[in-house]
Order: sequence, then C-alpha cells, then structure tokens
Amino acid sequence: MLGTHAILQSQCPLCYGAFAIGDYVVMMVVDIGPNGCMIEYVHESCKKDEGEH
Repeated sequence: MLGTHAILQSQCPLCYGAFAIGDYVVMMVVDIGPNGCMIEYVHESCKKDEGEH
C-alpha cells in the first residue's frame, strides 16, 4: 500500500514530553521506504533544538 504511514503517538520522541492542546507540532520524516514515509510528530521547539546541534 503506497502512501504516508503516520505513527499514533502521545508524546514527543525527542523530549519525551506529552503533546498538549495548543502545542505546535511538526512532522519529521524518520524513514523513507518502498511503501512510503514513516513520520513522527515532534514539538516544533524540539525540532529547532535538534537542528542547532
């Protein structure tokens, strides 16, 4: 099956903090395979922090 495969998550994999209502959440592509993309949701602030390292 082609398409995007989303992971159902309750927390951010980078900071392990739970997603709260009102948080800015962005998608991060973890892996691209023959069946589509594997995507994780992360806090926007965590994604910015990761990019600076």
